[in-house]
Amino acid sequence: ALKPGQTRPAADEWGTISAWAWGVSRIVDYFETDKTVDAKQIAIEGHSRLGKTVLWAGAQDPRIAAVFSSCGGEMGAALARRDYGESLDDMAYDFYWQFAGNIQKYAGKWDKLPGDQHFVISLVAPRPLFLNGGLGDQWSDPKGEFLGAVAAGPVYRLLGRKDMGTTELPPMDRPIIDGDIGWNYHSEGHQATPADWQAFLKFLDKYFKAPGVN
Repeated sequence: ALKPGQTRPAADEWGTISAWAWGVSRIVDYFETDKTVDAKQIAIEGHSRLGKTVLWAGAQDPRIAAVFSSCGGEMGAALARRDYGESLDDMAYDFYWQFAGNIQKYAGKWDKLPGDQHFVISLVAPRPLFLNGGLGDQWSDPKGEFLGAVAAGPVYRLLGRKDMGTTELPPMDRPIIDGDIGWNYHSEGHQATPADWQAFLKFLDKYFKAPGVN
């Protein structure tokens, strides 16, 4: 909340991505009070700007058991220092309200970032994370998302989990779900396709069980 007399967030305060992620955690608060919900098996999915949101929500809230970040692109899972497709500069100029004002310090200086988005991905570890990208959605930099997941792999391994098992972008429409980071590069556009959802649900089968199932 803004302080009295404050008309906009300070440079190091929340943008809307953080506000939306905060809202996700408040939903989890409710689920913990609802006896019809297994609060230990909460998975969240978001697409595009909400793909960024769920990644950040999962990074901050350990009660979220699994995350599907769909086509989050720049400031999501894609590596900003790749400077491909929708760049940090684009986000700072066109969607500045989604982030802390300090993003402006790195407009035109993305190569000076002290870290990159694999740091955020790593904060989800050791919990399962599924990412996707589309051939027709190069603006979101699918390869950059994949490389972000590769770069987060050592943290998953450090915590006793499995990475994707490859550092090479896999063939189109061939989901990777054997490790604790899942990935699908579909042949469509900026969307979560039915095939993405099928792969994610199969991925979740390793972790989530129906009531009464051991």
